[in-house]
Amino acid sequence: MGEKMTSYDVIRKRNKAIDLIDRRTLQQNKKNLIKIGANESLTHAQKKVEFCHYLLQKGKQYYTECFFTNGKGRADIFLLDDLIAVEIMDSETESKILEKKLKYPCMVIEVRMNQTPKEIFGD
Repeated sequence: MGEKMTSYDVIRKRNKAIDLIDRRTLQQNKKNLIKIGANESLTHAQKKVEFCHYLLQKGKQYYTECFFTNGKGRADIFLLDDLIAVEIMDSETESKILEKKLKYPCMVIEVRMNQTPKEIFGD
């Protein structure tokens, strides 16, 4: 998931990431806690849990169902350490993902249902 960062670099990057997050996410969601919506399919929720578990094991910080400032959308998972939004492609169309890539204030990674965290992020 990128080059080796010092603890100071990690803190700076996390603070920069938090500036991109809408206040309601910061008030209603907890960091590194998985939020699952009633409208999500079971397979979508399971894939989100799989990825979040992997990120926790790697010592990464994230928010789920993360709203960005200025109405720039809501990411399935927003990875603070790397400024990456993870979008799980369960029922999302390619055009919807493209729209998110143009709208989100960070890089977007698409995760297909048959992909594992190690395939996406490496080890």
